[in-house]
Amino acid sequence: MHSDIIEPTHKKGLASQDRIVRATLSLIETVPFDQLSIAKIMDEAGMAVGTFYRRFKSKEGVLPFVFKAYDDLFVEWAQDFAASEPVAPDEMIGVVVRRTAKLFSDNAGLIRTVHLYDRLHPEMRATTPGRQELAHLMGAVVAKDFANPTQEDLAKGRMAIMTMVSVMIEYFLYKNHSPANALDLPSQTVQDLLTMMLSALKA
Repeated sequence: MHSDIIEPTHKKGLASQDRIVRATLSLIETVPFDQLSIAKIMDEAGMAVGTFYRRFKSKEGVLPFVFKAYDDLFVEWAQDFAASEPVAPDEMIGVVVRRTAKLFSDNAGLIRTVHLYDRLHPEMRATTPGRQELAHLMGAVVAKDFANPTQEDLAKGRMAIMTMVSVMIEYFLYKNHSPANALDLPSQTVQDLLTMMLSALKA
């Protein structure tokens, strides 16, 4: 438990905490967390500013809930991916790129917040279980034998994931900043080119 979180002792307190968290998650999609005022959060939540200080000692007390939302996002993403219709191995890289691009595009504010604060608050780091599964999947789709990827294939898969995520971070989270601002390409073109690059790893 973060020291700036005041643990609710009743359902009303838990409900107000939840409203504050949901308001914060909504706002960080358009306003960076460091620029977000408590007054703005409480206005979005439809509550008095004083209520915030009955649930949190500071704005940073909300961050563990932001990290938890990020973790939940990747768990849900992995579960949805596992439950989706199977596709041919040759199409899998493109599917992974498109689904990851949508994840980053739809949740840019949340992912950007965690990306920045993860370096400042490593103790709140999300577990992101879906990433290991994704790395194994990418290793398999670049393998000669999809069902039996080698250690070299899995290493290629991890490199593919690192490359893909790095591109997604720069393109979707920091599009107006260097180096992404030099890449004057539409999202679909970026995804197509990234798919081509990662497919080059295929044995």
